[in-house]
Amino acid sequence: MYGAIITAIARIRLWAAHSCHQRLPRAEQQAASLQETVPSMEALTTPVKRNAQNVQQASPQAANASEVAHEASAVVS
Repeated sequence: MYGAIITAIARIRLWAAHSCHQRLPRAEQQAASLQETVPSMEALTTPVKRNAQNVQQASPQAANASEVAHEASAVVS
């Protein structure tokens, strides 16, 4: 009986080791892909922030232009 338990434990250990070895290359590849992605994301951050600032600056100007156009259409009518 103990022999069967020892054999089962040995098989489980081998299976676990084999499984880890199979997954390791995929995990390394995913880590490498993430490392390549980070600089691209950082490169996008600056233009996105700049666009957000431009939108914040343009929004009041667009509202003002809309108000002027509305007033002008009232005068023309």
